[in-house]
Amino acid sequence: MNRLMALVLATALMGGHALAQEEATPPPQESAAEDSMLNMLSMRPGAEMSEADRGYMKAMQSMDQAMMKTEMSGNPSGDFVRLMVLHHQSAIAMVDVLLQQKGRSAGGGEHHAGLAGAPSQVMRDANLAQIVDHARDVILAARVPAAAAAGRRVFDRLASREGTGAEPPAAHLPVCEKHRLDAIYSSMAAGESPLPQLASAFSAVEGRLTWTRRRNTDPANQPFYDGHANAMLIGPGGLEQRDDVWVGATLMAPDILYPDHHHPPEEVYLAFTEGEWWNAAMDWTRPGPGGIIYNPPGIVHAMRSGAEPFLALWFLPID
Repeated sequence: MNRLMALVLATALMGGHALAQEEATPPPQESAAEDSMLNMLSMRPGAEMSEADRGYMKAMQSMDQAMMKTEMSGNPSGDFVRLMVLHHQSAIAMVDVLLQQKGRSAGGGEHHAGLAGAPSQVMRDANLAQIVDHARDVILAARVPAAAAAGRRVFDRLASREGTGAEPPAAHLPVCEKHRLDAIYSSMAAGESPLPQLASAFSAVEGRLTWTRRRNTDPANQPFYDGHANAMLIGPGGLEQRDDVWVGATLMAPDILYPDHHHPPEEVYLAFTEGEWWNAAMDWTRPGPGGIIYNPPGIVHAMRSGAEPFLALWFLPID
């Protein structure tokens, strides 16, 4: 069972925790909080709570408590994203419980080890997997053949093997302000699929990323210095370490120009927000949220934000 399939199962289990049955009587040794959660779980008569069930219960309890403490802003889209992030994180916690149990039953002993037929490596972070899956669907359907071909090179490599899971030191820059990111997530939540799903998955990993400035950025150029940030999701310094693919993000404050630059690998951008791109073979172009931009290998290119914050993902096959 892979983690995505387990996530589906975990989500289904989360939906079922609201189906209370009167005959579900908790064992006397449970705490008061666990007692309350047990009453919301349906069990066969005579069945005992397993270790996995207790893990599911703990994940649901944490989600419920966090949701109850969340302050509503009055912005329906923003409030939806904040609550769905908590829901998504609970599902991931339940996936981890399930995979631990499957690993033990297969004789692996440790977390994510010993799954039948599975490689002995860390499985892809569930949020990263969601980002990869939705981005793949958008990019491979691009009307620009070169973008679809470059995307295929990226996603074929991601599908062929998984890198090593990592937790790099989280780091934020001035541009990574909560109100700015919340505005972006709210806008995405109101957009067409898969933007709401991408907003939920990205918001769940954003706080774990190492956000950095472009190398050799001049502090004297204060608007750009404090108005942009880059982060690696998959690749060197990312949440999944590997050297054949780079998947990252660029965030900019309003009215920021990301200056001309170039690099040997070709590159595909997936826009999360409004913004404009330019390269030496293309005038300034606005693809719109969910749109695609392709930069051929080695071409000089740039991008800029408008009146609203800018967020985009970039995908590079590394040879």
